[in-house]
Amino acid sequence: MELKKYISSKEKEKQIPGAQGALLIKSSSVVTISIKTPLGRIFRCETAFIGTNSHDYLLFEMPAISKKEIEMYLLEGFNISIKAISDRGEGAVVRFTSKIEHLILKPIGLLVINMPHSMVLTPLRSEPRFEVNLQGKAVLPERQLQVELQDLSHKGCCFQHSIHGPEISLNQKIDLFIMNPTLKTYFQLSGSVKSINRIGVFCQYGVMFDQQGRSNTKLLLKQLVFDGTGLSFKKS
Repeated sequence: MELKKYISSKEKEKQIPGAQGALLIKSSSVVTISIKTPLGRIFRCETAFIGTNSHDYLLFEMPAISKKEIEMYLLEGFNISIKAISDRGEGAVVRFTSKIEHLILKPIGLLVINMPHSMVLTPLRSEPRFEVNLQGKAVLPERQLQVELQDLSHKGCCFQHSIHGPEISLNQKIDLFIMNPTLKTYFQLSGSVKSINRIGVFCQYGVMFDQQGRSNTKLLLKQLVFDGTGLSFKKS
């Protein structure tokens, strides 16, 4: 990373209370955990965030690692660093350090850590995204796929579909068609896939619009109203 970009990124970092930061991480989202043992060994793996227990603990799925690795690295009292991605608002990388409080192996595997005093946010986007309730279709080279838009901005969006659907690659060009059910008009949002994230049984894709996509998004946003949970088409 260039020095100028590194300094700019550092300047945008923000420290917030741990309980507030936990609310930015979606349940079932994949996080990266790093553990450094007292002897200096570093172990990294991925797991899924489950949620919080009031303001005391954070709960994660037990990572899919071997019994030997669990016995070596997932020990109560060990320091643990976690990196998660929040797609809310401007989007951010969420980082924090805590300690392993409990390991629960049966009836289901759970990793329990203490709620950290603070978390560090690094913004991902230059503008906020609005949560939306919109259905659409993605046009792929060999088929069309029904998708659900999660959020939308003038420059990009996030959509999701089942993990059992066709594979979509990073940087793949894509066209999303959103229909106004009242006016029966379509909005073509074209761009490229810039991020892929698995959350539970869904795959979520971040799309950066091209010039045509940005122009059509402006027209689309003018037809949306807040329905109590997000932006959607005004019902007749």
